[in-house]
Amino acid sequence: MTKKNMRRTLATALCLGLIADGFAADQYVPDTIEIPASAPFALSSPPLLGLTTGGTIEFWVVADWTGNPGYHPVVLSNGEGVSPAYRVSIAADRQALLVQCGTRHARFDFDFADGATHHVAILDYDDQLAAFVDGRYSGAAAMSIEAQPLSTLSVGSLDGGVSSFIGAISALRLWDVPLDPEVLVEFALKDPFDAGDLHPDIEELLAYSNFRVGELVLADNVEVSSAMLLEEESEYVE
Repeated sequence: MTKKNMRRTLATALCLGLIADGFAADQYVPDTIEIPASAPFALSSPPLLGLTTGGTIEFWVVADWTGNPGYHPVVLSNGEGVSPAYRVSIAADRQALLVQCGTRHARFDFDFADGATHHVAILDYDDQLAAFVDGRYSGAAAMSIEAQPLSTLSVGSLDGGVSSFIGAISALRLWDVPLDPEVLVEFALKDPFDAGDLHPDIEELLAYSNFRVGELVLADNVEVSSAMLLEEESEYVE
């Protein structure tokens, strides 16, 4: 996507407004993992989930803590140590979405402290990364997902169960291209595989969650690996 097309896409997204409450809720119920009621999980990350040529990360999230937990609760992390391929967190004060790619960091201000469920989408245009929350453009950063050693993709914590999320994560989807924001809004609460209303970019879907059984599944319905449940639960200070 050219920078000109990206600007046009972002301008369109600015006009979309919030995703309507209850939109398509009678047709689709997202799979959800609630942490710490359920343990975070991790699995071996295949190279295609590195997203090094651009892509989209999207999910629904509820940040359900009060006070400062003393760390930024992690939604998703792929890679090792202090320089992951990508890491997505909610700020400890619940006032921002945090994204890390390699050694680069971006902060996108948003109030997650209302206890509501919010749709988050992170679009990597290969030379620029943009964030959307509830269909609204939250900002962009001059960074993108970097090629890094991949070993473990962790959902709801860092590898080993540290920086555990506190709340709920739903309908995690990883795409091979940056999706059109209008399409993101339209299908945020739809089954992308619905034959009667198939997602227009379904061939670009790399993986999706099935939190009902604790799995991340490749889009061809082949399981990435068996979920490795993490027994440790993070402690935090109210």
